[in-house]
Amino acid sequence: MKKGNSTLRKVNRNFQVTLPADFRKRFNIHEGDLLEVVEGEEEVVIRPVEIEIKRKQVLEHIKESFAEIDKNNPYSNMSEEEVMKMVNKAREDYREEKKTRDQ
Repeated sequence: MKKGNSTLRKVNRNFQVTLPADFRKRFNIHEGDLLEVVEGEEEVVIRPVEIEIKRKQVLEHIKESFAEIDKNNPYSNMSEEEVMKMVNKAREDYREEKKTRDQ
């Protein structure tokens, strides 16, 4: 195992250990990331797990998906105000139609 920075950490009541900020930054560890805990002869090794799908790739995929949806959506170029006018008009039409049916 490669030797590097070392720090002493206390194990909390729930057997949790807080990783120092400089370690988290160096290894790009964020809340929710997976860490592998490996048992050695006389040591416990904690290391980040490389997952095939990286955050940036996921975000890019989401952006591409929404762009595709917008491209096929006839309302995507409308302002929020225009959409609300359409919704309000549809609501009024529905109420008028319902009144006519109920009479």
